[in-house]
Amino acid sequence: MSKAICILIPRFKKTGPVEVATILAKEFVDAGNEVHLVSVYDENNAKLNVEEGKIKVKILKSTLKVKELREYIKKEKITVIHSHCMVPDFLNMMLPSKLIRISTSHNFPQLDYCYEYGKIKGKIMAWLHLFAFSHLNNVVGCSESVSTNLLALGLKNISTINNGVRINKDIKDKKVGDKNKALTFVYCGRLIERKNPVLAYKLFQMIANANDEFLICGDGELMQEMKAIEQRDQRVKILGFIDSPADILEKSDIFISLSYAEGYPMSVLEALSFGCNVIISDIPPHLEIKEKHSKSNCIRVVKLESVGNYEFERNVFPINNDVLSEISSVTMAKSYMKIIN
Repeated sequence: MSKAICILIPRFKKTGPVEVATILAKEFVDAGNEVHLVSVYDENNAKLNVEEGKIKVKILKSTLKVKELREYIKKEKITVIHSHCMVPDFLNMMLPSKLIRISTSHNFPQLDYCYEYGKIKGKIMAWLHLFAFSHLNNVVGCSESVSTNLLALGLKNISTINNGVRINKDIKDKKVGDKNKALTFVYCGRLIERKNPVLAYKLFQMIANANDEFLICGDGELMQEMKAIEQRDQRVKILGFIDSPADILEKSDIFISLSYAEGYPMSVLEALSFGCNVIISDIPPHLEIKEKHSKSNCIRVVKLESVGNYEFERNVFPINNDVLSEISSVTMAKSYMKIIN
């Protein structure tokens, strides 16, 4: 049965949660639903390549966001609100209870906010976000570990649906089985402490050959430190923020993510969807990805406490169809529709 769904995001800005929301909007439309993608704030009129002919795009311009949103929902006869991130979740909480109100939790509030804003402000923000969650019909953890954490923090209205990405149907063979050719390693993400790009480089430095290269896509507070690394090591190329890293991932062989904390990392899933092998840290969401595909050699885990002991097998393994099916946005969207219906 077709639904009128409002997907509520903070702003049209390239982040993991907004990427998930945008992908879901496209999948919901493809499944025959009416979808409204509503941004709380204006971000230089960016629209993230949303097909406005199929998806109705709205930016809340008024200072009275709740009032404007309520009027829009009533006018468009919307029955489902799906929010992503703190401010949208608070707006969702203040909407009529007769609506189906759900949110997706993309992080560990008590960890991520402290990394981002410091301990005191971070703890306050985490408490506020949990308060908003508790007033919604359903909060979907984007990984089992995110859901387990929310349950441990006292929430009861929890489900789990893993993030998914649109699958690249034309995966190139990379350098599968060729141990002698130069490899292209890649890091995609914000250059911040939580994402650990400096350690990612140290791992590259330890396992790479002289003719390999390391592409770094992203921006952030550690940019100067990464630029200093680039000056010392000619194999490193900092590309800065890239809106769509598809071309980079297509020509890369091995993706490195040694984050201290994640929800269910879109960057890792996207790398897999382009046929990259991934080297990931041993945090719970990363281990979930590995455990779901324990027989696949394309996903390798590094223990953060002993990176120096990691033994790298110089090979690129093919991505099998089971992995691609599991990380598909189609699979993700079908699971959400079961909750909505």
